[in-house]
Amino acid sequence: THVPRDQHRAVQEEVLRLQGLLSDAEAQGHKLRAQLQALAAKNDKTEAEMAAIAVRLQNLKGVAEAKEELQQLYDAQQEDEAQRRQDLQTENEKLVQKLKDVETIEANHKEAMKGLRERVHVLQAKTVEGKAPSGGQDQATQTDAFE
Repeated sequence: THVPRDQHRAVQEEVLRLQGLLSDAEAQGHKLRAQLQALAAKNDKTEAEMAAIAVRLQNLKGVAEAKEELQQLYDAQQEDEAQRRQDLQTENEKLVQKLKDVETIEANHKEAMKGLRERVHVLQAKTVEGKAPSGGQDQATQTDAFE
């Protein structure tokens, strides 16, 4: 079959045009692949950064939880310390009262002993003068004063 020259030329021009389009499409494909690879690399970098941020956030959450735990422990310790101070204050007040009671007993004892010494001197003086003690009355008084 014989193809006319004009038709052959038109076909060749069309082939050249299509080859140019194909070449442009291939170049565009390479360019798009390079952009896609760049986007993939950027996406990987972004994912890595997001993972690092997630780790930091988890660490911060852990720090916040630890801080809360420490605050609770500190508060409990403060409450315990306040209770201990109150207990010590109460015990101190009891001891002060006991000391006052002992001082009162000592003062009463001292007075009683003073009274007994005076009574003994009186009785000794009466005995030295040759008089007998005046019966059980003085003994009872002496015992009462001692108690």
